[in-house]
Amino acid sequence: MFGEDREPVLAGRTRFIAGALALLLIFALGAGGVWAARGLLAQPTSTAVNSPSPNQPTPSAGSSPAPTRSPGAAALPNLGPAAAGIITGVDVKPDGACDVGGSCRLQVDIHVTPQPADHDVSWAFKIFNRCTSGLTDAPGSTFTAKGPWNLLSVSSSITLPASRGQLAVYAVTTSPSTAYTASPLLLGNLAGC
Repeated sequence: MFGEDREPVLAGRTRFIAGALALLLIFALGAGGVWAARGLLAQPTSTAVNSPSPNQPTPSAGSSPAPTRSPGAAALPNLGPAAAGIITGVDVKPDGACDVGGSCRLQVDIHVTPQPADHDVSWAFKIFNRCTSGLTDAPGSTFTAKGPWNLLSVSSSITLPASRGQLAVYAVTTSPSTAYTASPLLLGNLAGC
């Protein structure tokens, strides 16, 4: 009698352990696959610290002339197309601390259509002040993407202008075609205007 009761318990434990190991293996393979895919799609990461490529013109760093203050925060402008040519999309997000009136490290993801050969991709930034409606340019850089890549993930550091209110940071590709971030990165206090 004692042996009969023990076999179902051992069989249940064995199935439980086998199931737990199978779940652990699935999780490990899934995590490894995500890590490998991110590495394949995002390689290599470029760091551009306000230093455009020597073969590209330096974007002007300045503000639009005499912005006017309107009551409340201005609506976000549509600066241009979100896709153009081989550029299928542009995303920007913080890659560390971003302080209004200080330095900001940004990650820019540039989605491209794979090409038969390597190609240069250049980007810059437009910073919209929602209190004054002023638009400031900030330099980006250039990176050579491998032909089959469909994503270029790069980091750039810029200096954000001072503002009492909210800033909207747009990434813009300047070569091989011009495309803008569809959803800009919003920084600062909207209620400050």
